[in-house]
Amino acid sequence: MSKPQAVIEYNTGRVAEILKVDKDAVLYWLKTGKVNEPARNSHNHRVWSQEDLDAPIKYSESRPSFKPPQPVAKRPAELIE
Repeated sequence: MSKPQAVIEYNTGRVAEILKVDKDAVLYWLKTGKVNEPARNSHNHRVWSQEDLDAPIKYSESRPSFKPPQPVAKRPAELIE
């Protein structure tokens, strides 16, 4: 007999860590319908399965990468002072 495989479940904070985004970003994606709501447990907390995790992974990969603003070059007069 083979052992049943354990079901891996994640909370929203862990999903955010996996995606390397802020938890608020994941919550925003849920609120705006970019990602479907996962199931909830008896405490009404979101419980993400591996299957549920596929959609936010695809969405996060489709977004353009964030690029921090480049520093503004100083004018020559400011460099002399």
